[in-house]
Amino acid sequence: MNKKIKLLGISGSPRKGNSYYLLNKALESIENIDFPAETNIYSLAGKKIQPCIGCFKCGENKGQCILKDDFEELRQLWINSDVIIYSFPVYHLSIPTAQMLHR
Repeated sequence: MNKKIKLLGISGSPRKGNSYYLLNKALESIENIDFPAETNIYSLAGKKIQPCIGCFKCGENKGQCILKDDFEELRQLWINSDVIIYSFPVYHLSIPTAQMLHR
């Protein structure tokens, strides 16, 4: 039985530039080989994701955050994925924390 591996690519750039392009190329290359994978790409460009406020309500709400933003859409993709590939621009030898490390 060949179960497809669910692969999620997350682009952490605030725009759809080089990071998105390179991630898309990586996911396309996986689709072009004989490997049972289902790929999906998610871009943070234009998304509103608020930082965690540490209220722990998600623990009471089966993982559901009380903040109403675009994170829930990403959360579902994240949970349903077997593998996650991140692509982000490098600013000052580090990832863009404002876009990638909110939760």
